[in-house]
Amino acid sequence: MRKHFLLTLALVLGSLTGAWAAKVKYAEPLKNGMEYNKTVYYELDTDTKEATVIKGDWQYTGTVIIPDEVTYNGDTYAVTTIGKHAFYCCSDLEQVVFGANVKTIKGSAFYRSGRAEDKDNNIPACEIKLNLDSDGLEVIESSGIQETRILPNHGDTLVLGKNIRQLGPESDTDYSNNWYTWGARSGVKFIKVAEGNTHFCNDENGVLYNSGKTTLIAYPSARVAATYEIPASVTTVRQYAFYSAKVTKVTGGNNVVRIGGVVSGDITSFHVGSKVTTMGTTAFMYCGKTFIPDVDNENTTFKVIDKSLYKNTAQGTILCRYYRDARAETFVLPADVVEIGSYAFYNHQHIKKLDFQLCTNLKASKISGYAFHSTKYSVEFLNGENVFVNIGGVLYNEDTTQMIIYGDKVTITDYVMPKQTKSVPVSAIKANDNVKTFAINKALNNTTDLPTSTEYWDNMTNLERYSVEAGNAIYSADTAGVLYNKGKTKLISYPRGNTRAYYKVADGTKELNVRAFYRNQYLKVLDLGKNIVSVMNGN
Repeated sequence: MRKHFLLTLALVLGSLTGAWAAKVKYAEPLKNGMEYNKTVYYELDTDTKEATVIKGDWQYTGTVIIPDEVTYNGDTYAVTTIGKHAFYCCSDLEQVVFGANVKTIKGSAFYRSGRAEDKDNNIPACEIKLNLDSDGLEVIESSGIQETRILPNHGDTLVLGKNIRQLGPESDTDYSNNWYTWGARSGVKFIKVAEGNTHFCNDENGVLYNSGKTTLIAYPSARVAATYEIPASVTTVRQYAFYSAKVTKVTGGNNVVRIGGVVSGDITSFHVGSKVTTMGTTAFMYCGKTFIPDVDNENTTFKVIDKSLYKNTAQGTILCRYYRDARAETFVLPADVVEIGSYAFYNHQHIKKLDFQLCTNLKASKISGYAFHSTKYSVEFLNGENVFVNIGGVLYNEDTTQMIIYGDKVTITDYVMPKQTKSVPVSAIKANDNVKTFAINKALNNTTDLPTSTEYWDNMTNLERYSVEAGNAIYSADTAGVLYNKGKTKLISYPRGNTRAYYKVADGTKELNVRAFYRNQYLKVLDLGKNIVSVMNGN
């Protein structure tokens, strides 16, 4: 029978290098009083004699050296894997040195590690150096280093090892988060693939491709250029390929069929060729206020009309994006629109009213829950009687199974969720000063924690308490009106308007959600108990 042990690697600060030297010892997990912040954790597989670095009880900081192998009870275990969430949210992590046997970085292993500079609070940036040029490294899974502030490993060049065969999704049609995302390219001006690698290549500009140069994977974000021409060989632009790119104009790409997603940074013009038939839902969403894609006139799938991007389908027209340069406060949807896509109005600073008077075939269920993500104003819907169900100013889809918009003008103080509602999308609830109690029904089964989209939920400024109907399989609330998961192992949201000065988290709670206590002005003393092992950002 396969057995797994939790092993700890005690760390001693090197006097000259500042790195951690290693001495192996066994320790009982979650034992109170131990210095877990001076420990690296492993899961040992007694069958394969392989070790995986796993998440510890406290965040890893400084420099962490992963050895080639560790020893337990006389047996030697090769350290082959950086496990999922192993260095999750380690904001003070500076460097991780992989041993020669590390082959795989699992998904989200370094998710949100390192941090950006916070000038307002006088907090410096903390960026991480990883030896991605290690000859042992073979696989970096999707999201493996997502939102990680990775420094170049050779001057201003990021070198990738000769045996790396997977970076992010295995398929070009998989638009899940790529390996090379968000702040992952701090200061990288050139990406170089080590000689002998048969899976990837780079061009003279340091742009990363697959070996056949048919997929553009990553443009080095610190490379400043006026223009960049996508080669004729490229048919796919991967998700996040141009994230934070300091290039003004992207041309070429006449044979591109798929554009995976986020294209952003300083780009003011991006050519969408005549052959493009597929774009990820986040394509162009982070571009500047004046950005409008340059869609080829011969493209029969996509079109730009009055600063809006549309997609033609057999069922009708999809509104993909209403660009931020469009300054009208009221937008009348065209008659042929049958769907509003994800992030269609993302971060829009002007729109206040959306008029549905011409739409006869649009159903509320075809409006993405992310359509109004980060809009400046709570958008008012006009002439939507045939599209939505309106209950007290809160808008739902046609059978009330999904909330669409809970706007800032809703005057309800004690909100009770309809019994049929199963989903509340992340951008459904906007800032609202009126609601004081929020009653969740037993049918709600969001796959993600409700207030994960905290820019909305924690802006219910006077919310005093949550309640959860008996029988809900996902959520629970305590007598103070604080929202937890079902087993109360995770505190999801502490109501911003709760006036208690003292609060003790439920026994057994191990994790505080992102911004769970954000902007509560009344709480003076928070008793975390003895079981908390993870405090997420924003608390």
